[in-house]
Amino acid sequence: MTREIASTCGSLSLAAVLFSMLPSAAAADSDASFRDSLSFTPFQLSFISPGQIFAKKTAVRGLRINLIFGEQEEVSGLDVGLFNIVNSDFSGIEFGLVNIAQGGGAGLQLGPSNLVNGDFAGVQAGILNSVDGMSSVQVGVVNTSGTQAGLQVGVFNHAEKLEGIQLGLINVNEAGRIKYFPLFNFGF
Repeated sequence: MTREIASTCGSLSLAAVLFSMLPSAAAADSDASFRDSLSFTPFQLSFISPGQIFAKKTAVRGLRINLIFGEQEEVSGLDVGLFNIVNSDFSGIEFGLVNIAQGGGAGLQLGPSNLVNGDFAGVQAGILNSVDGMSSVQVGVVNTSGTQAGLQVGVFNHAEKLEGIQLGLINVNEAGRIKYFPLFNFGF
């Protein structure tokens, strides 16, 4: 009985100490206001957006880690996670299961699914790569691009306008003299 009482008292003491370490509601509101007012941060950690350290409007210039799903307005640096969403511009390296940049971008997107809804300069490598305008290289099973200036290597390559080379089983250049051609296609 004495051991049980001592154990209960010890547990209650530990709980009281931990509870006293919690910030007050006013301090928590103050911290949230401070975090929300920042224009950029060098580090972001996200579990499932909006469950992240800084608000999604805060630009990340450094490292962003998304344990499951992260959403940010702008990212420059290293973006790592399962689902990486950038609502505006992206520059750097994006590594994840799904990488989406709603604006333009530059750098490397590496993962099964890489999507850019704007112009992108760099490399996309994955199963599905899609971009509005591309300068450089797409390597994947399926590569699609509005305007492609550079190289596409994959099983299926599609460009609305190609200024470069396509290497793959099926190659489509919508604006080219030769629209469909197996193994390779080109446009200049």
